[in-house]
Amino acid sequence: MIRGVPVGVRSVIADNLATLLNNTTVGANLHAFSNPFTPSPLSVLGDFTECTFPGYAKKTALAAFTKTYDSLSGSYRVYLPTQQVFTAGTLTATQTLAGVYITDSTDATLYGWQVFDTPYVMRQLNDGVIVDVELRVPIDALESNLPE
Repeated sequence: MIRGVPVGVRSVIADNLATLLNNTTVGANLHAFSNPFTPSPLSVLGDFTECTFPGYAKKTALAAFTKTYDSLSGSYRVYLPTQQVFTAGTLTATQTLAGVYITDSTDATLYGWQVFDTPYVMRQLNDGVIVDVELRVPIDALESNLPE
């Protein structure tokens, strides 16, 4: 189970992010990626290699994101209250899951990503990864995006 791993966030204000992800006509998609790299604020969709193992399917139309303020870390959390699970079908070869990334419903806009502390290797039928989806927006990121 992956818990408490901060997700990189492009320069987005928490309120707008939660509203955007919850848009009932758009929603968001969660993808698993296999390539071993460290995303940065300059990362683009083409940097991620989406998983292709049998049984894999991106999670679509996610639209129950909640926003809260975490006073201990001084950041806003935008998260899904339900865990997302990626499960393998019958494998002919292993595939490593390095992390996940979130896009809009058309897979055209990258909203954020999560790199697993330790990549997970899908080796056999019913291997799975449980993901807690959480985007963190630090206060300084919010302040740097306020209009002057």
